Amino acid sequence: MGYQILIVEDDQWIAESLSEMLEVLNHDVVSVVDSYDAAITMLEEVKVEIALLDIQIRGEKTGIDLAEKIKNDYHIPFIFTTAYADKETIKKASVQSPYGYLVKPYGMKDISVSFDFAIENHRFISGITG
Repeated sequence: MGYQILIVEDDQWIAESLSEMLEVLNHDVVSVVDSYDAAITMLEEVKVEIALLDIQIRGEKTGIDLAEKIKNDYHIPFIFTTAYADKETIKKASVQSPYGYLVKPYGMKDISVSFDFAIENHRFISGITG
């Protein structure tokens, strides 16, 4: 069973690589965008079950800002994908209660496990069964 996924990533090469890995894992990448505004547009237009958010994206707003909006308005799980693993970045990101935090570079196994945990935790928190 695959998930409908939104990728928010401003590096085209990373976005393409991530999309390919997700397709191999039988997920459906509904859109790849590189900014806060583009992500909000996609969240309004297509069904998204999980979002992968780079912390550093195009524009003034960050992936952390986007995570706050998703948490408050869309109620879907999100996983941060970032090259930043310093304590300050992790502290800022953790305030949004992400369902995962993948540090680049990552592989298919990392993504697969993160997705399984994110979806199951989301179901548990939301009281969804099945």
